[in-house]
Amino acid sequence: MNEEKREFAEMSSVFDGLPAAATEMYAAIGLLTVHWASAEYFLDHLILAIHKDFGGSKIQQDPPLSYNKKPKYLRRSFEGHERLRPHIGELNELLDEANQIVEFRKWCAHGVTGLYPEVDGKFTITTLMRSPDYRSVTRKFAPKKIEEMSERAMALAVNIFLFGALQLEIFPKDEANKAIDSLISRKRAAPEEGELPADE
Repeated sequence: MNEEKREFAEMSSVFDGLPAAATEMYAAIGLLTVHWASAEYFLDHLILAIHKDFGGSKIQQDPPLSYNKKPKYLRRSFEGHERLRPHIGELNELLDEANQIVEFRKWCAHGVTGLYPEVDGKFTITTLMRSPDYRSVTRKFAPKKIEEMSERAMALAVNIFLFGALQLEIFPKDEANKAIDSLISRKRAAPEEGELPADE
């Protein structure tokens, strides 16, 4: 067995040793992280297009990198551009949804999760609140709730892209088709064990 296969086998054995409930919980958190990454990816494309072609560079020299700074930048850009201004209501709806998902994901992705659920089926997640007194705070999360938020994150990714491609018409249509196909393909059933997906 070569080194790469040995490392994969060792990794698989670690996952196999997890309690079933923990595997479900960790998988839900992972999927939420992946789907949010897709949503923020399209949000960044929207920001870059606005920064380049719709006066965003007049708002600030460089486009924002941290999510916390993106909503304010986008709202100011939309308010300051005649073509974008009529769509600020739709933008706010997308950002409101994004803010809820971000806050939820922050707990799941940056907190410490145990191996076993409580009697109510929920897992406790503990995180460190830096302000004002650096204290640990614990909340409970159910895997099903995380899966629901993951679905919302995926829907948000599609809606942000459609907003840019169809409403604002600032995403190239060919890129729009590729992106939507990529997102939809994630919803297809996984291949049976031992099978590989067919080449495109």
